[in-house]
Amino acid sequence: MTQVQKTEYPQAPRVNQTQLMAMLRYCFERKRPVIIMGDSGSGKSFIPRAVAESMGMSFKDILRPSTTNPVDACGVPVPDHDKKITEWFTPDYMPNAKRDGKRGVAMVDEFNSGPRSNQAMGYGLLLDRVLGAWRAADVAPEWTFVFCGNLPGSSNAIADKLSAALADRATVVVLVGQFESWDTNFAIPNNIHPLIRGFLKTRPDAMRGSPMDTIFATERSWTDGVHPFMDLFDSDRETWRVIVSGSLGVTLTAEFEAFCELATKAPAIADIIADPSGTWIPDDLAICYALSCALSAIADSNNFDSVLAYIARVSGELLEYVIHAATTRDESLKNTAAYVARCLGDSANRGVAS
Repeated sequence: MTQVQKTEYPQAPRVNQTQLMAMLRYCFERKRPVIIMGDSGSGKSFIPRAVAESMGMSFKDILRPSTTNPVDACGVPVPDHDKKITEWFTPDYMPNAKRDGKRGVAMVDEFNSGPRSNQAMGYGLLLDRVLGAWRAADVAPEWTFVFCGNLPGSSNAIADKLSAALADRATVVVLVGQFESWDTNFAIPNNIHPLIRGFLKTRPDAMRGSPMDTIFATERSWTDGVHPFMDLFDSDRETWRVIVSGSLGVTLTAEFEAFCELATKAPAIADIIADPSGTWIPDDLAICYALSCALSAIADSNNFDSVLAYIARVSGELLEYVIHAATTRDESLKNTAAYVARCLGDSANRGVAS
């Protein structure tokens, strides 16, 4: 988190991904509009969609004030010559329960990236759930809204200040990246490469760089700009280095490359599974972190006992992490004998001891 971000909107609560997901569930259920501020690539747009879908709600990205004229957003005026009045045809992207689903969330992304006057479009949308001739009460009564925008100071993005009048119509939070939350809610479920997770577990501060560098690390750059190309690390290192540097910057890429090279000195996964009690343990903590992420990514019902037996020899902290990461990725592992013995058995013993 940059120093500037700490002073922007000081009265707005800072939340990580886990906290944001929890509060969005309540707000979506009760149709309370939410405004999410944060740096570029932090998950502001992704998280509301994921939460809505997990709740069985529809989700629509309806408009972007940065590219939408306020008048056009209200619809197209059509004259009725007989009645001598003008009617407005509402935009097709606005929610309609018959077409889009009974319950849903409509997102206005990059709401503060256009002229500041464009934020006025949200006044009626958040307070009265009205935009031009479109009225939620008539066509989408069970829909709610979420606005997402970059921080105007620390994000180095094209962004203006949040209007106080708009903020007064919603719950406002500032999303702040945190490795543990990102790892649990996104990286593990989406099988992000173990070397990325291992590096960021070692260097959580490297998950997000400074926007003032223009090319810098974000949650999005790690997942979209690095993860898809990890197969090139061994097959075409030079091209891998160029691609990753274009997403993370050359300095951080050099650090990450050194970590990945170090991880090649770790014992083979096949050796660990075959002989968890005899396979050697690295002295370097960074290698151990990389191993813990790799083991949690390949754990299944057949090898979970070997995985836990080996990592327990490394450290109790990493044992807890591997259990958490593996069961988050595959909850059925909680039904294995290895999990019962390591977790439920330990809990029972602690209860007896107490």
